[in-house]
Amino acid sequence: MVAAFFVGKGYGEQTFLASDDYKNIAKTKDELDYARNELENAKAKLQNIVNGAGNQKTDELLAQILQVFLADLGLQIQNRDLILQQAKNTASAGAPAKPEQKPSEVQPLPMSPKMMAIAKQFTDPTPTWALTNSKTDQEEKRRRQLKSDEWMLLNSEFNKKLLNRVTLKNFKEYLANANPEIAECDAYLGRFKGSFKGEDGSSQGSISFELRNDKNIFEGKVSWMNSPNPPISTNISGNCGLRADPLMARFFTLSDTLSLQVYPISDRSELIGNMYEKLAAGTVKKVGTFRIRRLNI
Repeated sequence: MVAAFFVGKGYGEQTFLASDDYKNIAKTKDELDYARNELENAKAKLQNIVNGAGNQKTDELLAQILQVFLADLGLQIQNRDLILQQAKNTASAGAPAKPEQKPSEVQPLPMSPKMMAIAKQFTDPTPTWALTNSKTDQEEKRRRQLKSDEWMLLNSEFNKKLLNRVTLKNFKEYLANANPEIAECDAYLGRFKGSFKGEDGSSQGSISFELRNDKNIFEGKVSWMNSPNPPISTNISGNCGLRADPLMARFFTLSDTLSLQVYPISDRSELIGNMYEKLAAGTVKKVGTFRIRRLNI
């Protein structure tokens, strides 16, 4: 009788764990955890914007705030141009109040290229960051989370945890869709050198990076020195890396099998990122991380 009780109890628990009710509860909890994480990230980003507001123009602040509300919170903002116009008028010190206008009479606020890019990214019916035509909800959430993590990484000091969070499980897909970039390259110009560490945290030599720009003609070199192995290096020519929407990272090829995912941080004084290796089977794996500092020479 006692044995039957315990067997029956265990069977009941296993049956519940396999039930649709339990699976729905677990799914709901995962969704709540994801939403909580999204809100925490948005809160941190807005706080960063507030902390640096004194050194930025109104247009730049509005662009950053729009990025948080549109990209991270997924909000649909109606009459966006009208809101921006009113914000700009309010920000003008000592500007007299303007008579109220009907929405149809309000002239759209001329947007900077940066703000136009942000607005287009979230109003285009076929976003450029849609790498496939059949994304699942989980893939969509992953892309949004990745954009959020990248923003945090670019606007903070070195953070190994954030660097791990931007690891690309489908790096091969992104690299295949990447295009040469020749804009917004200043952060990558110069000479950099620093350490490379394997996935187990062990020191595995150093990475050096150099990029020059002479009248939009880019030339440079990236190398990995890991004694006693021979150095691995490749020349950079014609661009400042490859970029695949929606990522902010730049990709640089180190060899036929090795590629780098690179981010500028610390007010452009450092480059950090991940290294990936293409295996014989055609799959790609992350093999380590690097942190290289600008050389003042």
